[in-house]
Amino acid sequence: MKTDLKASDYFLAGYSIREKTLYIIISIVALAPIFMMNRDFWDGRIIAYAFRTGNFTGLKTWFFESRWFLQYYVYRAIHFLSSISGVDYKVLIRLLAILCLFGISGEAKYLMKYLFNLPEKNIYIARLFIIAYPAWHVLVSSVLISYMICIWLILLGYRLLLRSNYLGLIAIGISLHFKSNFPLLIALILSDYISHKYIRKDNVIKLSRTLLLSLLVCILFVVIGIVLPTYGLYSNYNQFDLRPVAMAYNTIYLVLFIISMVSIYLLFFAASSISLKHRIGTIFRKEDLAALIILVVIYSAVSIPYIAVGKVPRMGDFNDWTHRNVFLTVIPLSLFIALISFKINQLIKGHNLFDFLHRITIGLSLLVFVALLYVGYQAKVNQLAFESSLIDSISSEIGKPAEGSVHISTSIKPPSRIRWYEANSIFQRVFGEASWMVEIDSRPLDGSMEGEYDIY
Repeated sequence: MKTDLKASDYFLAGYSIREKTLYIIISIVALAPIFMMNRDFWDGRIIAYAFRTGNFTGLKTWFFESRWFLQYYVYRAIHFLSSISGVDYKVLIRLLAILCLFGISGEAKYLMKYLFNLPEKNIYIARLFIIAYPAWHVLVSSVLISYMICIWLILLGYRLLLRSNYLGLIAIGISLHFKSNFPLLIALILSDYISHKYIRKDNVIKLSRTLLLSLLVCILFVVIGIVLPTYGLYSNYNQFDLRPVAMAYNTIYLVLFIISMVSIYLLFFAASSISLKHRIGTIFRKEDLAALIILVVIYSAVSIPYIAVGKVPRMGDFNDWTHRNVFLTVIPLSLFIALISFKINQLIKGHNLFDFLHRITIGLSLLVFVALLYVGYQAKVNQLAFESSLIDSISSEIGKPAEGSVHISTSIKPPSRIRWYEANSIFQRVFGEASWMVEIDSRPLDGSMEGEYDIY
């Protein structure tokens, strides 16, 4: 089977003008607001300070202690490009993130063809959902650029290795800066074996080779942890959290999600077998069960690293930044969507009404994805509105504060949480000085949910 992927495939080579147009429209609608936010967010405030002042000492300490070397040098490169081009650093970082997203979409196309041998039509549908994935609203924070680079590189490296191009080792080596990629790499290796044996049935991949490669990845993970341990302020960041209650809660969530995915998959084929008697054996085909196992393996692989450190990869509070924890889940989700779409096409072939309903369902589902994405964008707009009101209050009411507690009134409800360094960034923008001992308490003065708020 051909295992190549051309650069033009990243940009929808081979699709019709109508398909390309729809993809472009979805991309603009889903991603344009990322470029409309005129400030950085969350941990990106620390990065914004470095770019405003030209002082990267704090970033170097942060990223070197955390062993995130790639992230530090990406920012230095962006700073250089920004200085010679005059383009704001946020635009360059967000543009790079979007390019990586298109790269992820292209590599996901390869996975769908290589693992499942799916038609282009169904791959195209899954790629639309990748672009509209609700988690991308957090890309307005510059700190998340390394996530996107590393996810793209792990998929690129995997594909290059399958072509015996050992540049893939370099891509994979860089991508393992994002440690959640380790289990994903093992899952892809196992999926390769399952696909060859049960779906493509060529048996060219030996189980011993698969187990050996998986073992080598595990050894590499341990060696990197020993040779490059985190230290300093960030020595305990993302350490294993083996508290029974947290582990049980997060594991139950993972198991329930997998059960839901498996149930949808199996119930769908069961219903199909009942309605189309000549396809009664569909649900029991080894190919379909192998595809289901691949989905479960990959989804588990992208979830377990977060559960191990006390987090759960799920869509939660759109005011927070935990949606970064579900970035990797876009891979198994896109595979799942492509597979289900393919099977639906098989079952409704020749039935125009069902084909129409299938298209309507896809369109409505995309609208739901985009709507959730905009819920996240709205949360960021609300935060910008609050900060603008706060800056006006600081400038007009108190002037430059002396030592001690300072009370500021604002009629706009703060977001659910303002971190100390975000508050510090606000004061630094107003007064041109950093290192404020500032804290924002989001409780309203009168105990209600409306009115003025205490800012300390």
